[in-house]
Amino acid sequence: MIDTTEVWPLIGRDFQARMTEEPEVETNIVPFKTKPAAPEDADGTIWSQVQTILHGCDPELWSSWFQHLSEVERAGGCVTLIAPSRFMADYIAQKWSARLLAAYSRVDPEVRTLRIDATE
Repeated sequence: MIDTTEVWPLIGRDFQARMTEEPEVETNIVPFKTKPAAPEDADGTIWSQVQTILHGCDPELWSSWFQHLSEVERAGGCVTLIAPSRFMADYIAQKWSARLLAAYSRVDPEVRTLRIDATE
């Protein structure tokens, strides 16, 4: 970042202020996000262990997609997860089901398939 400080004024005063100053309480400057907090593993369930693994691999991906899921059933090697919307359920099933299945298999090797449904 230090190597680019000379071009910050060319980008704009708002960007320069965001990069050099702490934002004031009453401002429109949005601070950069920090690493999402880890999920709580207080209950020790398989799902909470899977959530911890997913967060450890990619905290941003976890906070965007996986933290919104809930496990509703695990039987016969199949896990059913619920997403808050049909879009989220379909997207996760298409893009991230392999990562979910890999995390599950680390905690419970009997899990072989995932089903992701929506609450709506």
